[in-house]
Amino acid sequence: MPWYQAAADYFKNKYVQGLMAAGMEVSSTLLSDVEDLVRTRLAGLAKSTESSYRGKWLRWQAFAESRGMAAVPVSTVGVQLWMRQDLAYTVRMKHVQPYLSALNKCHEHVGLDGVALGKDVVATRKAIAHQQAAVMEETTRVRLPAEHAETVLLAALNLQVDPAVPQTLRLLRGSVAMLVDFCAGSRGNTGVHLREGDVQLLQDGQGGHLVRLRSLKGQILVDELSGDEKVIQYPPEAVEGLVPLLQKWMHWRRVLGLVGTGTKRDSWYRLPGETGTARWNVSQMNVFMAETLEALDIVAPDSFSFSWHSLRHGAASSEKAINVADSKIMWMHNWKSMQVAYATYIDPLCPATPACFRFFGWLLPPARADAPVVVQDVSASFALS
Repeated sequence: MPWYQAAADYFKNKYVQGLMAAGMEVSSTLLSDVEDLVRTRLAGLAKSTESSYRGKWLRWQAFAESRGMAAVPVSTVGVQLWMRQDLAYTVRMKHVQPYLSALNKCHEHVGLDGVALGKDVVATRKAIAHQQAAVMEETTRVRLPAEHAETVLLAALNLQVDPAVPQTLRLLRGSVAMLVDFCAGSRGNTGVHLREGDVQLLQDGQGGHLVRLRSLKGQILVDELSGDEKVIQYPPEAVEGLVPLLQKWMHWRRVLGLVGTGTKRDSWYRLPGETGTARWNVSQMNVFMAETLEALDIVAPDSFSFSWHSLRHGAASSEKAINVADSKIMWMHNWKSMQVAYATYIDPLCPATPACFRFFGWLLPPARADAPVVVQDVSASFALS
């Protein structure tokens, strides 16, 4: 079950304290008995409950750990902080109830009163919803054209990086973050959580490169690799200029002493002096984009805005514009059908420009005219006996 370990720790501490309060010495044998009791107490949770709440509980647990709070029992203040400092960035408050229900279900399972309810939680939820509505009404997000992504790519390749000028490092970092996400289906929250080893050059780039996505759209980031992560392996020269840009970023990471340092949870985009990068979310990708696009004088039309969502719009629209197969589009963007894509992400009027082909042409089958001509050896013959 999603909260097994947190609940087990809660029960173990509760039972041990109860024994000690009764004047009993907790021997190793008695402690083993307590652990058996805990396992029995936590058995039997319905599979449907596990599948419904796993991702939502893990998201709460990650936030609680990042703030030094116990995952169980949950405090009302902890719920409010979670809503404001984490959920508010990616979950509309009208859709937040399943996340709160996960906390209540855990409390119910361990015999505690529900916590993610009451007037304080309701008031916080309404206040955040009001803020979200204000942001949504202020601007309309629009897709980032592939031409703008190409401008970022070319500028980053030409950028003269000087560690004495911190802005140059931030611009290189922001450009890489934008382009890796754009080419990988633009997942925003996943992108800023790339970690050491999640982006690798194959044969020093001669064999292409790969990107490992630790969490997909709608799923919580995982700390430990399970082997089920999505891996996109790009063939050699799949996106012209992207491998040299990755090489450039990796070079400066080595120069800055970032390789093999820090914690295993640090973002791959961490710069010296930055802390708490494990808690970055889509708002950080918006910071990367804003600084990078501003430096290139790329602005959205009046009353419109570019955000990490614009990367996802731009990528899907570019893929469809050049007739990438729906099955590949769904796989790249983690969609089970094209219904959501057509309704929300794909701009049917997106033109099939050279920039679209630059970033996503590798997803197309090769044209027969472009296939290499192979001269067959016609001298072979069967050996007849």
